[in-house]
Amino acid sequence: MPKVFDPFAGGGAIPLEAARLGCRTYANDLNPVAYIIEKGSLEFPQKYGKPIVYSRDEFINLYPDLFTDDRMRDGQIHYGSDSLEISSVDEALAKREEIESSDYIRLANRLAFDVEYYAKKLLRMTEADIGHLYPVDENGNKPIAYYWARVAKCANPSCGAEVPLLKQFYLVNKPNKKIFLHPIIQGNHISFVIRRGIVDKSGWNNRGNLICPCCGNTTDVNSIKEQSKPGARFQSQF
Repeated sequence: MPKVFDPFAGGGAIPLEAARLGCRTYANDLNPVAYIIEKGSLEFPQKYGKPIVYSRDEFINLYPDLFTDDRMRDGQIHYGSDSLEISSVDEALAKREEIESSDYIRLANRLAFDVEYYAKKLLRMTEADIGHLYPVDENGNKPIAYYWARVAKCANPSCGAEVPLLKQFYLVNKPNKKIFLHPIIQGNHISFVIRRGIVDKSGWNNRGNLICPCCGNTTDVNSIKEQSKPGARFQSQF
């Protein structure tokens, strides 16, 4: 079979397809991000994406998060004589007792299992660290992201509303899918709900000037620049 060398392989599509044809394939890239992607798509699956057999104790030591600490400390491990095949982390969680009573555990794909295991571990650690910033609402919905915007204060002394400097309200603006922020004005307080459909309002940032949705006053760009100096509140999330 021929040899294939791609010195600027990028995401690795050419060497991957060449390897599938049975060619001896070599790939690299000057970009370190592309290089890591190539390692993940070309080398690691070939090297580690294979079945592997662990003894029960090895498996428990490698993946302790699958088991409760109390059971491990108390030594409640029951020995058996059979082996068990596991294909995913969810399956391992569902079969913890069977794992503890098996002599050997066979993973159908070591790499796939490790990626899933550590991804879920990282997610749990992240939720423990910053989960309080993503509270569940009364309908059970949890935010997955926040929308950041610069904020300016209306120059009208009788208003003083803090207004996001939004040029438009669309979050998604595709021909077959339109989702936008719908503003709710209550006095000089502004809040938002997410809706689907076409926006019938103009943005509040007009060539750098702020058009206040609460009182209709225009705050010029120079006043907004003054508010953006260090120490001033000039950004918000919603």
